[in-house]
Amino acid sequence: MPSVEDFVAAAGDSLVSAQSGLVDEQPRMALADARLEAKVALDSAEDGIKLQTVSLGDITSGAVESSALSTIRLNFIAFSQDPEVTVPNKTKDDVISEVATRDDLVALDRIFDGLTYGAEFIDSQQQWLVLASSGDDVIRKTIVEDR
Repeated sequence: MPSVEDFVAAAGDSLVSAQSGLVDEQPRMALADARLEAKVALDSAEDGIKLQTVSLGDITSGAVESSALSTIRLNFIAFSQDPEVTVPNKTKDDVISEVATRDDLVALDRIFDGLTYGAEFIDSQQQWLVLASSGDDVIRKTIVEDR
């Protein structure tokens, strides 16, 4: 009897195999969502839950009580590979130091009796977004090119 994990792995492998054999070239569209529902009998074992296969004939002949069966539903959702992440040229601390020493922000720092800074690298734009805050209020947003 296969374990639940073995069943899920085999179902996933079968789906991958079925899609990869469809065309020789890179497909324009691939299966994005697939669902599998199976009626099974569960059996508890020392090493986990095992699945007992049940045929439609077993159910219709009365060999297996249909109300005793469990339903396993698997949803397979396609995803693309993670895009390459670009490592920024500047460090977060360098960008914050660069912004914090600008004349306008030095003046705002005095007015607000101290600012706190945060910076986030925006990979898709190769830019840094720097926020200067006083308490919960964002005082200034600054974009810095990552060059």
